[in-house]
Amino acid sequence: MLRSARVGRVAQVLVVVLAPLVRVGVAVEPREVNGRPGAALFRERDGKVLNALALDILGGRNQTVRSVTNPDKLGHMGPVTDAWAVVREANQAGPPVVADGFVTGPGFTVEPL
Repeated sequence: MLRSARVGRVAQVLVVVLAPLVRVGVAVEPREVNGRPGAALFRERDGKVLNALALDILGGRNQTVRSVTNPDKLGHMGPVTDAWAVVREANQAGPPVVADGFVTGPGFTVEPL
């Protein structure tokens, strides 16, 4: 877990970590998780659930990043995908490139925050 980091800095880390997943067709859906806003559900291109992520933000600062990949805990959100298969595919796609604060990869560029 990341604690007490600036929200912008946490967002930059998440972009770098999640960019390979987006390149292989993972969709990000804003959701409430455990009744909390500031969360997202990640689905593979076939619609199966990959991951749930929640940010605890207090006073403009991120307090905690919570990520759930356990299929037993995600099953109530729909059919769950094989997370390791998605990770292998993302790794084969190659890492994103970070230069001058920009994150780039095939088909996308994210500006610095």
